[in-house]
Amino acid sequence: MGDNVAHIPARPPAPDAVCITPTYEEIHAALDHARDYRMIAGIFGPAGGGKTTAASAYAAEVPGVRIFRATTRTRTAPELRTALAEEFGAWERARSERVIFHAIHSVLSGHGRAPMLIIDEAHNIADSGIEMLRYLNDPHDGDGAVALALVGNPITVSMREGRNRAMHGQFLSRLRPLLMLDDTSDEDFEAFFDHRKIAGARPRASIKKAARDRGGLRAAAFIIDRAYATAGPRALELGDVERAIAFLGYI
Repeated sequence: MGDNVAHIPARPPAPDAVCITPTYEEIHAALDHARDYRMIAGIFGPAGGGKTTAASAYAAEVPGVRIFRATTRTRTAPELRTALAEEFGAWERARSERVIFHAIHSVLSGHGRAPMLIIDEAHNIADSGIEMLRYLNDPHDGDGAVALALVGNPITVSMREGRNRAMHGQFLSRLRPLLMLDDTSDEDFEAFFDHRKIAGARPRASIKKAARDRGGLRAAAFIIDRAYATAGPRALELGDVERAIAFLGYI
């Protein structure tokens, strides 16, 4: 068969399989560093690049780590305090930063490393919420600082520029390491295609071209899933990919 046909059964890997891309490994290294040194990692980049996937896998694999997804209902410090108090079983007590700090230690400590809280969708948190998180990253009452990671879109940083410069400087000074991720790289796409068993240069090029500006790996996954559904029991062909792209409106 020609270059436009993938010589494989038309069945994707198990849905719970995680694709290890170069960006995935970079994110895990940043989380390890922040935890080892009880710092705040900043991991920001465009949607669809695998940030949440990598952070969720880290939290699932590493003891003493919890991921919390911020929403528009957890923007302010009082809203975030309430949500974290419920997350860590402290909702019946006073919902202060100090109580939450010790509740996190109670739940996540005891694994030989610092407890770590990953905040996904951190761009949803207002300045007052960020200040509350900074409190958690300090030692209190004999317990060491909670390691933190803020994961979100680049607006997490940019929306604070032009405001109180001292606060913005303090915010940036705490982010070590700070990863500002670019759009999905060719290396990430190729690792993802290998993971999803997409063979042939032309199908890969078509998926990459359609997905690059529409959500990166997330858009590529949508295309591949639709292409497999179109192919049915036969091997995946370039035409299946092209029909999937048209169906999704990625043209």
